[in-house]
Amino acid sequence: MAFNGGEALVPGTATSISSLLSITDPSQKAYKQINLQVLGAATAYVGGSNVTTTANRRGVLLTTATLPYTIGQGDGESVNTDFVYIVGTAAGGNIVVIALVS
Repeated sequence: MAFNGGEALVPGTATSISSLLSITDPSQKAYKQINLQVLGAATAYVGGSNVTTTANRRGVLLTTATLPYTIGQGDGESVNTDFVYIVGTAAGGNIVVIALVS
């Protein structure tokens, strides 16, 4: 059975979706789409393992106006949660809703 996602507190350092959602089973890491949306007024960035909040290494900006941001086409190609990273911009972290679509 696939994992559906959840809400996660995103720290100020790049963290994979697998780590944020404590997904350890390799069979639960591949999805057709990953949908992301931040809650509250803070922002976050999504990208690869080198994503930061520094101007030249930012990934895709996530704000509450991003409704939601989708990774993957849902066409059979899978997206692995080990390779999608998020970094928060708020000192206390950002809450991001992560929906995993099988």
